[in-house]
Amino acid sequence: MTRNTWNTATEFSCFHCISKNNHYHMNRCSYVQIQQQGNAITMDNKATETCDCRCIHESRVTTAKQQELPEQDNQRIAQLFKAMGEPNRLKILWALEQDEMCVCDIAAFLGVSESAVSHQLRMLRQLHLVSNRRDGPILYYRLNDHHINELMQTALRHTQE
Repeated sequence: MTRNTWNTATEFSCFHCISKNNHYHMNRCSYVQIQQQGNAITMDNKATETCDCRCIHESRVTTAKQQELPEQDNQRIAQLFKAMGEPNRLKILWALEQDEMCVCDIAAFLGVSESAVSHQLRMLRQLHLVSNRRDGPILYYRLNDHHINELMQTALRHTQE
């Protein structure tokens, strides 16, 4: 264990590594600012989204690495959420949750061109979020399966909590 003695009023140390008599030790810890005024020691960590001490919990890191998604699955899920994150595509998915619709219906619903809808549907189809069927000259689109509806319902519940 390394011990350092600092004599200045402002030093940097780990929150959990302060010892008596102004002796400090470092052990894989990030620094927070230590202010000493008289006998009082205060700590100021500007980053409120981080720990006050950098202590790596090896077992948690190992578990996370063992349960990590394969890169291909990670990319697919990211693409899924990216597709669902665009407002008009999400509106299309919500509309198709109720019933199948053709491009003309969706364009009228969104108030955009059929070309714009076709472009969005192509992306949704490539990600297997929607499928289509032809009935004569009309091409109807529908949600590919019940998982899409479950994702949207879960997201809605999450945002309403």
